[in-house]
Amino acid sequence: MKTVAELMSTKLQLLKETDTLAHARDLMRQYNIRNLPVVASDGQTFAGIISQRAILKESFRLVSQHGVAGMAEQESMILVAEVMARDVITATPETTLVTAGRYCMENKHGCLPILNDQGHLMGLITPSDYVRLCVEMLEKKETQAAKRRAKKHPQA
Repeated sequence: MKTVAELMSTKLQLLKETDTLAHARDLMRQYNIRNLPVVASDGQTFAGIISQRAILKESFRLVSQHGVAGMAEQESMILVAEVMARDVITATPETTLVTAGRYCMENKHGCLPILNDQGHLMGLITPSDYVRLCVEMLEKKETQAAKRRAKKHPQA
């Protein structure tokens, strides 16, 4: 059975707890992503996730208190640690794709962090990873079907 280690994204954009909300927003915009893993100061130990939704919620709060003009200044002072989710369900590299997929569907999470036994971030499983897998499986199935048709009806 396939595991998340075979599919997870490993080239990740990371934040540290001491990065600012403005930096998180910039990374999300630059890389067109909705969730960013946050690591502790050692750069490896998983600390949490900051989502686009959490940033938007905080931005609305900032606008209501400081106006649109003051939002950017405030975002540059607020640390990711103040806004990120810490109580995040994680998986190990040995978790099956079926188990991880069911979890993501049932809980509607945008990503599932994959950690090793030391709590270090190894990668993320995202809906995009599952879409990529589905496309690969469909392409393989179509190729196999085309080969079967070619065997049944060889062209002279």
